[in-house]
Amino acid sequence: MIRCKILITTVLLATAAIAGAEPLRTYIGSFNAVGTPNGAELKTLLPALLLSRLDPEVFTAVDRRDAAEAEITGSYVVFGKTFTLDATVKTIGGNLLAKGFEQGEREDDAPAALGKLAATLGKGVAAGQAKVATARQPQPAIAPAAPSMPVTQAAADQGRLFRETWNSSPLDGALVAIACGKKLPSGERELFVASNRALFYYRLGNELKKIATAELPANTQIIALDAADIDNDGNMEIFVTAIDRETLASRVLTTAGDSLKTVAADLPYYFRSLTLSGSDRKIYAQQMSMESDFYGPVSEVVKSGDKFTTIRPLRLPENANIYTVSSLKQGTDSGFTVISSEGLLTALAPNGEQLWQSSDRFGGSETHFKREAEPSRSSSGDGFRWIFLQQRLYRTADGALLLPRNDGAMVAGNMRSFSKHSFHLLQWSGATFRELGQSSVRPGYLADYCFDPSSGELITLEVTQKEGLLTRGKSAISVVKVAGY
Repeated sequence: MIRCKILITTVLLATAAIAGAEPLRTYIGSFNAVGTPNGAELKTLLPALLLSRLDPEVFTAVDRRDAAEAEITGSYVVFGKTFTLDATVKTIGGNLLAKGFEQGEREDDAPAALGKLAATLGKGVAAGQAKVATARQPQPAIAPAAPSMPVTQAAADQGRLFRETWNSSPLDGALVAIACGKKLPSGERELFVASNRALFYYRLGNELKKIATAELPANTQIIALDAADIDNDGNMEIFVTAIDRETLASRVLTTAGDSLKTVAADLPYYFRSLTLSGSDRKIYAQQMSMESDFYGPVSEVVKSGDKFTTIRPLRLPENANIYTVSSLKQGTDSGFTVISSEGLLTALAPNGEQLWQSSDRFGGSETHFKREAEPSRSSSGDGFRWIFLQQRLYRTADGALLLPRNDGAMVAGNMRSFSKHSFHLLQWSGATFRELGQSSVRPGYLADYCFDPSSGELITLEVTQKEGLLTRGKSAISVVKVAGY
């Protein structure tokens, strides 16, 4: 109890000491792991776990060292059954801001030790504000490809554009994807939600009711979810993009009364609902190859009986894939909107010429899968390349672009941890994207969302508690009305 009070006091002191100050831009550097057989895995896991425990009022993580004011490095050393965790915070120039260490008797104590270590580092940084000031040297400006995005509405107007109307009780697990189904005669809305290994069928009326669950085979990881009635038979097809041991093993299900039925399995496609080439919103597919994570054009998916095939292939701009692209505007030959892996929004002409690029970041997702890589292609040093998806780019019927932004922290390389999010509504002017409005910033990582154009409502899936070594995490579903839609 005494140690708990000391820890709480430490955090409060650290926060109070830097109240009103900007969080320290911090790069999470290398962590060595010695004396443990899990050394390679812990080198990437430990920075991520520490990051999730750092006080966001004290630290804000950046993914490039040249954009940071300070760097955290550390080590994890095992002696017999005990371990020691050490970490230091130094300015990029090498001045020590804070250091600390924690010890434990067994590996299960590591998460708690990391929490105490994070509090120690926060207190040290707060106590050394003079050194922090010297770290705040002007950062070299990175010139955007075109003017940055202007905001054209007052914050009060933006706040009224997005209005939350309902939210669920906590749902078990850190869920990864959501898709909107149809409205039922009862007035309820179908919702399909996925964890890494299971698909859940819900109906949302006055309350959220779970109707059915479909488990996927072992070794299968769900990474994306979409739904559409592509054959106009009144039933939604549910497109589950899944990876099985580094290859695509996607499937399509449909509802059958109060149950879920698989109608196709082991499909070699990524799926996504998109607006492309001036067409209405449709389900598109893309493949992977042995060497390329996203291979070939995207193609429209059509259904004949229980068979799914692809037609009308469309070549994407260089470095774009099915999860990073939408049309730029309404009409044929409209060009493309692409969001990069770094979150920069880019407007491209039909011939691929870059017309504009944002200076701010959008999107941001923790959903990823891994494929074995040659050492030269492994960014983490663990022998794998990590492939992250991006957030949906939703093109509305009037041509506006709806997209979210996750904020919080992103470690260089593969370990990401987001803690808050917002939504933005943009309009292409012919020369730049202008912001029509944005929501207030909400706590929690936005895993996914879908938009119901018939009611003008966003259905959001938020992770309110991250999955950890000892917890499965928690999620929540919210309904947000977008004014004018």
